[in-house]
Amino acid sequence: MNESDGEAEMYVLLGCAVSLCAVFGASLASKTGRGSFRAFATSAGPLRLFPTHWRAWLAATVVAAEVAVLAGLIAGLFSPWWTALTTVALLAFAGAALLLTTFTVAIMMSLRRGDRAPCRCFGDSQEPLGHGHAVRNLLLLTVAAVGAGTAVLAEPTVVQPAGVVVAVVAGLVAGLLAVRFDDVADLIGGSPDLPIGSGVPRTPHPVRDARSI
Repeated sequence: MNESDGEAEMYVLLGCAVSLCAVFGASLASKTGRGSFRAFATSAGPLRLFPTHWRAWLAATVVAAEVAVLAGLIAGLFSPWWTALTTVALLAFAGAALLLTTFTVAIMMSLRRGDRAPCRCFGDSQEPLGHGHAVRNLLLLTVAAVGAGTAVLAEPTVVQPAGVVVAVVAGLVAGLLAVRFDDVADLIGGSPDLPIGSGVPRTPHPVRDARSI
């Protein structure tokens, strides 16, 4: 592997880490506080697959896992300057992939049961659960897989400030688009649960604030 290849891999790793940091950071922020956590535990759509007395414990497990993944991803941001952290980044990407796979399976199981209760994974969303949410998670799973692959292949190299800035900006844009998925679907005339151009009317809802994504 030549030096330019190693440098490019570091930029990809950095972009993937930033993107997932934005996603898991927003997810955790929406659950901060006793009231927010209780709302998540009691109303998150896929958690309805489980008995009521399990949901608080499962919600706490999800939050703890997200904290661990986010911490690992933040550490992974420093991989271009401290290559020993690529192992931490690899573990964080693997953890993110496991969480996203679990979330996707839970969404599909809920939809198969006909349960489309909104999931408050990113705040006070009133958007019915739909196949688009599973697609979003699969795209994020791809980001995690690419990040893990580059963490495995990454070698010590020198990165350039301009390349770092581009990787960070690209990662932030991708992460924020994922976080604001429902709003993006609204803007392009579709819905996470309805195909674009279906002609099915939707009930308008007010613009969400930063904690209601």
